[in-house]
Formats: sequence, C-alpha cells, structure tokens
Amino acid sequence: MASSRPTYQDFRAFLREEGCAPNFDRAFLAYNDATAFDSVMWDAATDKQSLIAVAFVWDKTAEGREFWRNIDLRWWQRYDELHQR
Repeated sequence: MASSRPTYQDFRAFLREEGCAPNFDRAFLAYNDATAFDSVMWDAATDKQSLIAVAFVWDKTAEGREFWRNIDLRWWQRYDELHQR
C-alpha cells in the first residue's frame, strides 16, 4: 500500500475534531505575527508532524503546555495513521 502525506485539509479536520482550531489559529497568529494559517503556510512547513510542537510557545497560551502537549501527541498518532493510508 502506498503511503500519502497528510494534507492541510487533514490537519484542519483534526483541529476541528479536537475542538481546538480557533485556539490553534489564535496562538499561531499571535506568536508568529501572521494574518492567517492557511494552505500556503502548511506547504511551507518542512516538518508537518511536528507542526503543533513548533507553531508557538505552549506556555504562553491560555491553554498551557499540558493542553498542547496532549493535542500534539494526538496529532502525531493521526499523522501516522494518515501516512499509512
């Protein structure tokens, strides 16, 4: 079976399923002084599996380190599942 890389749509769907898409967007935009996290940003990311880990400083968000660590761990699991399809 050929593997495929997760897409921007996969990532956004994951964030929505976890109920943290607005939280991710808010933290990403504030930390990176950006106006959007979109498919262009996704395409520019070299390590998509670690994207949540490097997107912003978890301790500097309202949700905190534990929240984002758990989301990051679940993203790694989802990434692996998607990569195997």
